Amino acid sequence: MEAGGFIDYSKAAVLQHKPEKYQPNTGYLPESVLTVSTVLEWMNEKQLAFPIIIKPDKGERGFGVEKIDGISELDDYIAHYQRIDELFIVQEYCNEPLEFGIMYSRMSHESFGHITSVVKKELIELRGDGEKSLEELILQNRRASYYFPYFRQLLGAKMAQIPKEGEVVPLVQVGNHCRGATFLNANHIIDKRLKEVFDAVSQQIPGYYFGRYDLKVRSIDDLYAGNFRIIELNGANSEPAHIYDPQMTLRRAYRDLFAHWRRLFEVSVANHQRGIAYLPFNVLYRKIRHHLQIQKNVVNLQ
Repeated sequence: MEAGGFIDYSKAAVLQHKPEKYQPNTGYLPESVLTVSTVLEWMNEKQLAFPIIIKPDKGERGFGVEKIDGISELDDYIAHYQRIDELFIVQEYCNEPLEFGIMYSRMSHESFGHITSVVKKELIELRGDGEKSLEELILQNRRASYYFPYFRQLLGAKMAQIPKEGEVVPLVQVGNHCRGATFLNANHIIDKRLKEVFDAVSQQIPGYYFGRYDLKVRSIDDLYAGNFRIIELNGANSEPAHIYDPQMTLRRAYRDLFAHWRRLFEVSVANHQRGIAYLPFNVLYRKIRHHLQIQKNVVNLQ
């Protein structure tokens, strides 16, 4: 990962190092050839149907990550986001019901690593009553109401639709905090089985010693058995996202965050001792400036 995955690094470069077993069908399209026809050609080659996922190569916090259900949505996405990045990632939609973020780290001289955080991501869903519109249901849902401006922009005219009684309506398909997902502390599932699975996965990724696996899986048993799909692999920018559990105290959240930063420092020093150079400050400074400029473009798009 460029800059250790701290800032402004290519997701595509990272994804291509994941073991194939855990990889959903993934394609990489330069901005210059991101068209409806090229995406459809890729889908035909992989024998995929809608929905699919599209995201910019260097996006963060869920920006530009969209589930595309058909050609009209694909056309709208390309028109809106095409010039925000030089490369776009198109992926098979992973419909597994459970989504987790798993923090893993290992010293370069160690055979076995550590899982230090597991977060379970719960997306916002509404249940229709046959009378209220989506807009009314959103306003009555405590968590969804916090994101009302976002949902109004996302759903547009669909806000007036009235779901049938008992109908479950998922508002988003991306497990991201800024889109309303609830992050729950799932550290209780860490055990020997889970550590062995992620030791095996991580040792297949050259030079990967610190970061977070974002994945989707059908069940906890499948997670322990290593039957899951990795949708993103993060590096030094990773957070132990269990700290955002609504029941987490501020004191404990800072304690856990500082412990992870300490671990990152120790991994960095160990890697430096085996000949890996630290990132020069002037390079980091340029990357931060470039990142801030991208963020301005993001704000303008939103």
